[in-house]
Amino acid sequence: SYISDALQAVNRVNRYSIDFINDLYIVIANDHKILGNLRPLHKHVPCKQYIEMATARFALVFALFVVGVQQIYGHGKMTDPMNRSSVWRLNRFAKVLVNNEDNQNFCGGYVVQHNENGGNCGPCGDNYVDPVPRNNENGGIYGKGHIVKRYHAGQRVKVVVNLSANHLGFFQFSICELKNNKDVETEECFDKNPLKIVAKSGELVDRHPIFAGQSGDIELELELPKSLKCKRCVLRWHYSAGNNWGFCNLKTFEGRMGCGPQETFRSCADLRRLHAINSDKKMAGIKFVLAAALLVVGFQEIHGHGKLMDPVNRSSAWRKGYKTPPNYTDNENFCGGLGVQNQNGGKCGPCGDNYRDSQPRKNENGGVYGTGTIVKTYQKGQRTSIVVNLSANHMGYFQFAVCPLKGANDIETEECFDKYPVKLANGSDKFPVKSGVNGDFSIDVVLPADLTCEHCTFRWHYRTGNTWGMCENGTGRLGCGPQETFRSCSDITIHSSRHTAEEQRETMAIVELLLASAVLVAGLQEIYGHGMVMDPVNRSSAWKKGFKTPVNYDDSEIYCGGISVQHEQNGGKCGVCGDNYALNRPRPNENGGKYGTGTIVKTYKSGQKFTATVYIDANHLGYFRFSVCPLSSPDELETEECFDKHPLKLADGSDQFRLKAGVTGDVNIDLVLPEGLTCEHCVFRWHWKVANNWGQCGGGREGMGCGPQEHWRTCSDITI
Repeated sequence: SYISDALQAVNRVNRYSIDFINDLYIVIANDHKILGNLRPLHKHVPCKQYIEMATARFALVFALFVVGVQQIYGHGKMTDPMNRSSVWRLNRFAKVLVNNEDNQNFCGGYVVQHNENGGNCGPCGDNYVDPVPRNNENGGIYGKGHIVKRYHAGQRVKVVVNLSANHLGFFQFSICELKNNKDVETEECFDKNPLKIVAKSGELVDRHPIFAGQSGDIELELELPKSLKCKRCVLRWHYSAGNNWGFCNLKTFEGRMGCGPQETFRSCADLRRLHAINSDKKMAGIKFVLAAALLVVGFQEIHGHGKLMDPVNRSSAWRKGYKTPPNYTDNENFCGGLGVQNQNGGKCGPCGDNYRDSQPRKNENGGVYGTGTIVKTYQKGQRTSIVVNLSANHMGYFQFAVCPLKGANDIETEECFDKYPVKLANGSDKFPVKSGVNGDFSIDVVLPADLTCEHCTFRWHYRTGNTWGMCENGTGRLGCGPQETFRSCSDITIHSSRHTAEEQRETMAIVELLLASAVLVAGLQEIYGHGMVMDPVNRSSAWKKGFKTPVNYDDSEIYCGGISVQHEQNGGKCGVCGDNYALNRPRPNENGGKYGTGTIVKTYKSGQKFTATVYIDANHLGYFRFSVCPLSSPDELETEECFDKHPLKLADGSDQFRLKAGVTGDVNIDLVLPEGLTCEHCVFRWHWKVANNWGQCGGGREGMGCGPQEHWRTCSDITI
C-alpha cells in the first residue's frame, strides 16, 4: 500500500504544476528520525493537504532507493554505421565474433558506472575498470578494424540508432582519429571532434533530445567536419538517458527526473574518411570516392549467395539427380566477384562467369557445366512458378530472360537475352528483393507468347543493392553505383502445344528416375542454415555468455558432421549432442568432451514452465524437439535412450515446434519440464530436423522435407 501511495503521489506531481518535490524535502527535513541532522529550510512550506506525511516520507526514500538499483530495461545501439559489437549482423563480415548483447554497452550498468567507477565509462561503452583495450575499443575483441562506412569531409550523413525502450535524455556524436592500427580511443580524442546534428529546422545543434514515446529506429543527419582528414576514424554515439530522478542543485535541494547521475549507452563504429573536397574539385573528388569504394569492395568476401533452383541451373543440376558435373560452389556465379567485374568494366559473362574467361565459359552452353541437359519443358506463353534460393539477402532485384539456341554449339549472348525478357505475372519486369527475407523465393512469371524452341537458355539475373556507392546526383547511399551481380542459366524446352501421351509417359519415367537420384545426392548439398540454443546456453556457446568454457567459433554448425556424413557414411546416425557419430566418445559436445565441461548454466524447478531461446540465422523449415537426460555422475555419458525417457512438451501440450518459413533470429519457445524430475546435473537437448531437401515421401509421392534431411543438435547443462 505504501508503494501504491508513493506512485499515486508521483502521478499527482505529473498532473499538477506544483513544487511537490520541494514539499517532500521540507517534510523530511523536519523529521530527523528519517534523515538525521539534515538542516531544515528557513521557512516551512506545509504540504498540500492531499499528501499524507507517511506517504511523503516514503515516496522520497523509495524513489532514492530505486534509482540506485533499477535494472536496465531500455537498450540501444547505433546500427548505421554499424557498431563494432553488431558487425557480425552484417552478412559481408565472416567469422566475426558474435555479441548477442550488443545493445548493452552501458558502461557496466548504472550502479557500476556511478557507484563503483565514479561516473567514468569506457570511451566505447565498456566498464571503465576493464583493461585497455576494452572489448569495444580498437584492438579489443570487437574492435577489429572492420570498416563499415566511408565518408568525405564536410559530408552530411545519415545515422540510425535503434532504441528498444525509451529512457528520455539526449544523443551526442563525435569522431576520434586513430593514428595507427594499435591506437586506442580516448575521451580527449572524441572531445576534439564533436559532430553537429542537423535539426528538423535545418539548424546545427550539439544534442538530439529524446522525447517520451520514441523507440525503434531513429534516423538523424550529421554534418562531418570539413577540415578533419583521417585514414581511420571512429564514430561514437553517446546516449545520456534522462529517466532517473536526482538532485539538480544540492544547495537548494531542487530535484527532478533527468538530474543527477544517469545511465549511459555508447556505440563505436569504424569509418574511413577521405580528404576534404572543395567546390572546384567536387567531381574529381566524387570520382576518387567511387574509385576507392570500388577498390575496397572488390576485396570483400561474398557472403550472400543465390541460385536458380527451378528450373534447376546448370551448376546445380547434379543436385537434382542429373548426370552433370558437380559444382560445389554453384551459388557463387557472381561474375568473378564485384572487384573482378569492375576490373572488366562492369561486364559479366551471360551466365554469371568471369567475363574475361575464354568462351564457352564454364556456365555457358558447351562449357564445363553447359552440357545441354534439358531440365524442364514448358509451353509458349505459359504462366509458371520459378524458384530462386537465397542463403543471404542482399536486397536489389531479380530479372528473367530466355535465349533460344540454334545449334549444339551456339553460345548465349546478351543481345539474345535482351530480345526475350520474361515478365512477372503482374506485368512488371523486376522482382524487388525485400530486406531480411532468405530461403526459397517462388515467383510467378509468364513466358513469351511467340517463342518456341527445342533448346532455350532460361536466365536468372540478380542485381544486389547492399553496396554503398555514388548516385547520379552526387550523393552516396546503399544501392547506388556498381553492385554485386549473380546469374544462373538453365536448359529448357518451350513447345507450342501440350505434350503427347507418349511424351507425358516419358516425362513421368524421367521424374521417377530423378527422384531416386535426388535422394542419393541430397547429402552433397551445402549447409546454408545454422542454429543453436542460447537460453539455456549450449556447451559450445557458453563462452559467449561469460562462462569460462572452451571457445568454439563454429558453435552454430553442430549438425552431425553434415548431411552427407550423417546419411551416407553413418547410416543416418548422429551423436547425441550433434557431433559426427563416428567420433570416439565422449564426442566434443558430450559430457566429458572438449565442450562438455559440466558447467551448469541455469537452474529450474520440477514441472516449471519456462522459455527456451533458439537462434536461427537461416530458416530451413522443419521442426524442433526438446528433451532432458539426467546424469548420475561426472563421467556418465548421455544416450538416446535417456533423452527418449524425458521428452519435453511445449506449453500448448504439443511435442514439437514447427518453424514457419521466413522466421530468423531469436525464436522463443515456451516449454514445460517433467513433473517429478529433479537432478543436480541434467542435459537439456534441442533437436532440429530441417525440411528443405527434396526426397521421396512414400506411396509414389515426393516433395520438400521428405527423405534424408539435415539435423542440428545442441546440449546445455542445467540443474532441476
